[in-house]
Amino acid sequence: MNRKGQGGYIGESWTDIILVPIFLFLVAVIMLFTVNIWNTINEETIIFDEDQYEGVSKEAISDIKVSINTVMNMYSYIFIMLVASMLVGMTITGFLTDSPLILLVPSGIILMVAIILSVPLGNAYEEITQLTEFALEASGQSIILQIMQNMPLTIFIIGASFLIVSYGKKSFFGGGVNY
Repeated sequence: MNRKGQGGYIGESWTDIILVPIFLFLVAVIMLFTVNIWNTINEETIIFDEDQYEGVSKEAISDIKVSINTVMNMYSYIFIMLVASMLVGMTITGFLTDSPLILLVPSGIILMVAIILSVPLGNAYEEITQLTEFALEASGQSIILQIMQNMPLTIFIIGASFLIVSYGKKSFFGGGVNY
């Protein structure tokens, strides 16, 4: 078979595992900052003051505040769903990617790099949450803090599931390409 133009094996899927801790860190920091910004806007401005606007019902302004607070309170669960979707997505990608067994060693090295990268990112998030400016917001996002403190384990689970499915499917499912 002519395999021209199909690209490399490692470049397509395994480098994605390096992006997972970076993406999780950025999303966690953005969520923390948005809660901080919302609390600042809510407390220090009169934008959502019900007596500020004429012709606008107080219920409408109150509904907006309640809706925003509901979303902010759901951030921890949104983050859990994001981690779960990454786990499922990488597992499905591993099943659909044909990888020769010889790439198991480079894949393991890339997983180790991702785990090593996740340690300072988790520590950086923990340091951000310990700042006095973010103490109130971080206390409301304890689930995110737990995941970020255990980010190397999370990355290991995501990467190991990809590794097991990607290289184990030939023996368990009879899939893959015969080399």
